Amino acid sequence: MAEIKPLDELLEHESLLFTGTNEQFQKLLSDLKWEIAYRLEGLYHSDYGLKFLLFRYGEQGYLRLQGIKDKEHWDIKERFYDELDANGLNFNDFPKCGGGDVKARKENGRTILFFGGRSRNYGKFDENLLRKTLDAHLNKKIKYEIN
Repeated sequence: MAEIKPLDELLEHESLLFTGTNEQFQKLLSDLKWEIAYRLEGLYHSDYGLKFLLFRYGEQGYLRLQGIKDKEHWDIKERFYDELDANGLNFNDFPKCGGGDVKARKENGRTILFFGGRSRNYGKFDENLLRKTLDAHLNKKIKYEIN
């Protein structure tokens, strides 16, 4: 199978491991490519965070976050399907497993991700699959909570 990463690229970005002050973090954001900085601003500073959608292939979960042009969970799905198509994979093999919102906060220099809510179009996310995916692929220095 072609290489499709289980986690959205934003969740693998080194800035999530940044341990400096809030002022230093803001400086870091200003030095990043605008697309990444824009998404990180949404993750950390938006009232609602970013939307996410969860997919499954066999027992493996695939987590994608809202991109810079995405407005709804539907847009995330379409972008993931384009990723699959570009890698010669069939979207029918990757069923949707619900969605929600994710927000981040820095606490004692560590990032904590908060997953919750539900997608209007695709329902509540599969908590067990999300937990399994994060445990297997998210950097252990990043904490998360699922509500």
